[in-house]
Amino acid sequence: MVDFYSLIKFTESSHSAHGIVDSELTMKKHVIILGAGISGLSLAWYLNKKFADAIKITIIEEKDISGGWIKSIRKDGFLFELGPHSCRASGTGLDTLQLIEELNLTNEVVCADSSAKKRYLYFDKHLHQVPGNLFSLLFSPVTKGLSWALLKELSKPVATLEDESIYDFFCRRFNQELTERLIDPLVSGIYAGNIKNLSMASCFSKLFEYEKQHGSLLKGMIYGKKTDEKHTDFVNHVKRHGLFSFRDGMDTLTKKLESFFRKSIIFSTKVHDLKIQENQIIAGTDKGPIEADYFFNTASASAFAKIVQKTTPKLSLELNSIKYTSLISVNIGYSENVIDQKGFGYLVPSKEKENILGCIWGSKVFPSQNNKTPETRLTVMLGGEHRPDILSYNDEEIFNVVKKSIFQHLKIDKAPKACHIQRLVNAIPQYPVGHRNKIKLIESELQRLGPIFCLGTALYGVSVNDCIVNARKTALNLNFY
Repeated sequence: MVDFYSLIKFTESSHSAHGIVDSELTMKKHVIILGAGISGLSLAWYLNKKFADAIKITIIEEKDISGGWIKSIRKDGFLFELGPHSCRASGTGLDTLQLIEELNLTNEVVCADSSAKKRYLYFDKHLHQVPGNLFSLLFSPVTKGLSWALLKELSKPVATLEDESIYDFFCRRFNQELTERLIDPLVSGIYAGNIKNLSMASCFSKLFEYEKQHGSLLKGMIYGKKTDEKHTDFVNHVKRHGLFSFRDGMDTLTKKLESFFRKSIIFSTKVHDLKIQENQIIAGTDKGPIEADYFFNTASASAFAKIVQKTTPKLSLELNSIKYTSLISVNIGYSENVIDQKGFGYLVPSKEKENILGCIWGSKVFPSQNNKTPETRLTVMLGGEHRPDILSYNDEEIFNVVKKSIFQHLKIDKAPKACHIQRLVNAIPQYPVGHRNKIKLIESELQRLGPIFCLGTALYGVSVNDCIVNARKTALNLNFY
């Protein structure tokens, strides 16, 4: 795979009349960032942190608000997340925690309750807890056959494939039954996608490499762990809890970032095209042309495809081939405790043929976000690649589906005090088998086009953490000379 970040380590020189660089005479570099979601805002933060007065940043946002898919609301006293509910504290989450420290937001962070480590699956018409220890692993119906499959996995031959579907990978390393029971709902919870189409190399790159490097997933998970680095007390505290959010919801992060760049954001504006003229990028917008030295797209692949269609049709074609899936998020609030169990929530394997993907028990995960005691906050997810038809349902039909499902799964028959239905149209990009090759083609076309880059969820990861770490790496590897 082409190293994306090496592509942006290019050099520019500004010479005086005597051929000597004079930093005081060098004009500010103008940077346009398309999109004021978490990718665009965090990129602006990291660029400003690195270059300060050496650059001018303009953020162009099609909507009249920032935040992208991250949005938190209060409805009838309940805190509802309309997009991402939390972040993982490990892996790329460390970059997010570092950003939170830089923004002085540590006092706003709330950690998940210890019970949130309990996860559930709904299959065979019952709710089952996912095993959390060796004893339950051996005897739980959720992991039936897993211990024997793990032993066999240690000696299975290593494939030399450049990529394969998630389904094929796990069927090969384990078996079909475990793949459909355990892996399928996990992927639905992240990508709302079909494991028979999604790329193992792009969606679970670390596990994909474990097989190649260690000959086994189990060996890779044992020997592939990095030694713990030294972190601040704040980071260590959050890491122990696994998941985190903010007291007033996830958009605390995007609102804080926006506060630093409010004067640099042009809201309710579309970019129609890009032109390269005399080493300048000219962005054609609703409010007239804007010249810049660098252009960073953080909007969807399809939106960017329209912008570059005239300039480079080949790039536009590749971007348009990136497909997205849509979801419906239904938030429900009760002024009482209506769930006996404690935990994060549950997922539903697609082979169960249920109407929902799963349910997050928000009031159990982050009780410190509760407005009242007791209260119950649920988020039910529907749609995705397995049930795109549900997107055509009206609100009443959607509510009836949810009501029937949570009665069947959780035995809740009470009427909620609050309900909010959100359609997340084209929210999550799907990375099919061969996605890495598509990235190479897109990067190659961008390099030929000029100092124009593509971030966001379209290519390199769909989580909030992924967006932030890619923004940081992009800024770190960009140099002006």
